[in-house]
Amino acid sequence: MKYIAWLDTETTGLEPHKGKLLEVACVVTDLALKELGEFHRIASYSEETLAMFCDDVVTRMHKGNGLWEACTKSVNLTQTIEHELIHFLHEKTDNAGQYDIVLAGNTIGFDRGFLAAHTPLVLAHVHYRMLDVTAVSYGMIPIVGVELKFDKKKHHRALDDVRESIAQYKAIWKQFFQWRERGGEPLLDFGLGAEEG
Repeated sequence: MKYIAWLDTETTGLEPHKGKLLEVACVVTDLALKELGEFHRIASYSEETLAMFCDDVVTRMHKGNGLWEACTKSVNLTQTIEHELIHFLHEKTDNAGQYDIVLAGNTIGFDRGFLAAHTPLVLAHVHYRMLDVTAVSYGMIPIVGVELKFDKKKHHRALDDVRESIAQYKAIWKQFFQWRERGGEPLLDFGLGAEEG
């Protein structure tokens, strides 16, 4: 792994093969989380198509955050977004190989599922392994005893959510190291203090 492709999607629902991909954002960083580039596209859909695929909750959400209107004004086809995202990944990683680029984000498996259904060619350019910020956060609970907190704004817009995932990842590790500096002891017994027989 040499690069991290922090990614988020906004969609019409939870099922990739029954829904539509509305918005994609990606920020590529190096391993020190230095930003190398930003990608953001909104897919084009008519009011009728959006109404057909979005339930009442999703409709209210996307009308409230402006994505619904943005989709009706966009000219980006999903296939165009797919090719532009691939070009972006190659450009910002100096044409790195598939196993050098890891997808990352909150519950990134959900987003990968929509990529697989609607922009499948993208997945040939990233590692099959992923960095899930939600899993990192939950994985800390057996160590520190509580979930490390991070206040999310929950805008449900792709670029905002990408940047929030990066900020949360940094915050989790900052809190962990602060906890260790205060003398925190892990709940799990790693046997670090045990004498060898």
